Amino acid sequence: MIKILLSLTLLSLLLVAEEPLPDDLKLSLGTYIVADHKTDLIVKNGGTALSLDMQEIFSMKTKTASIYFGGYYRFTDHHRMEVEYQGISSSGKSSGGKDFNPNFPINLTGEVSSSLDIKILKILYTYSFYHKDEVELAVSIGLHRTAIDYDLGASIGESATNFSIAIAPPIPVIGVRFAYDIYPEWNVLFYYDFITLVADLNLPDMPEVTGMSGFLTDATLATEYRFFDNLSAGLALNVNRINFIFKRTDVDVGIENDVVGGTVYASFRY
Repeated sequence: MIKILLSLTLLSLLLVAEEPLPDDLKLSLGTYIVADHKTDLIVKNGGTALSLDMQEIFSMKTKTASIYFGGYYRFTDHHRMEVEYQGISSSGKSSGGKDFNPNFPINLTGEVSSSLDIKILKILYTYSFYHKDEVELAVSIGLHRTAIDYDLGASIGESATNFSIAIAPPIPVIGVRFAYDIYPEWNVLFYYDFITLVADLNLPDMPEVTGMSGFLTDATLATEYRFFDNLSAGLALNVNRINFIFKRTDVDVGIENDVVGGTVYASFRY
């Protein structure tokens, strides 16, 4: 009788061990920690170009941490939808004149206040062309929307000058995905999205923007550990680079934005 019970117990343990870990739905929530952030605002008027280092000129400081959200839903072993969001904010104040160039609509004097808000949202379809054992290889296609909002202002007495720019068109991207399970509970991930784009634009919310050209790259290297079947924690290194020129009816506006940071997050799987 004892031998039968031991055999049944061993068989049940083997069956449980062979069951795949839940992986149809993944929701991640955490904090994005900025390690380095540099933003240049480029204004072109005819054949003249002006480049402004936002952090240096306006003494801007980037908010160290911001919210991070991500996840995916698998329809099958080879098809899934992904979503990811993170925000970065900078602000600063500086004293003294900021009279850049008479050819540009920027003439700030006195105490200058500035703010820069960047919100990144990605929605992607991913196809896993190899998904067996501990390795997954995939390609992705979707939209990468980086909403960039500048606001510069200064005042002396009762007079005030303001210069603001909002850029937020969704950009199509393609990418690659790689996942490797070192152990069933511990894996490493690599995501890379990119696009090189030249396009005419017709945006109802921003009729002054007529076209855009440039590139975007977004790379993430992460490692995750499952403490339970449905719960894991992860650490990720992210490098995001944007370089675009937006053609406008008044002046052309460009953005060069480089962000390096890390993400600490927890993930729920089902």
